[in-house]
Amino acid sequence: MNAVRLYALDEQGEPFQATLDTYKLMLYTDCTVAMDIVRDCTVQTVFLGVDHGDRPGLPVLWETRVTGGNMDGYTMQCGGGRAAARQLHAGVVAVVLKDNGPVAKAKRFWKRLTHTA
Repeated sequence: MNAVRLYALDEQGEPFQATLDTYKLMLYTDCTVAMDIVRDCTVQTVFLGVDHGDRPGLPVLWETRVTGGNMDGYTMQCGGGRAAARQLHAGVVAVVLKDNGPVAKAKRFWKRLTHTA
């Protein structure tokens, strides 16, 4: 069995492998990267802090989840840095917008990542 790999975010919002103590401190912060509301759907991307990948390589540290609407419960995860997480979020928002019709607009909440060790 592989050891659990823990991560935290630096001042620029980029992940780094963390000690258990640093990871525990991060648990007390809001790890939301972005949130959009499209009609009755909420699309939220969060920093997970634990590598959810099952293979070597980029750690899977970000998850985007849809709550409400036709895509309720839909989730996607990705590896990489903050830019990858924002691309994932934007892609899911685009799908939700299309699924909700051409007049749907998103109300966007971007959060500046400032988690420090």
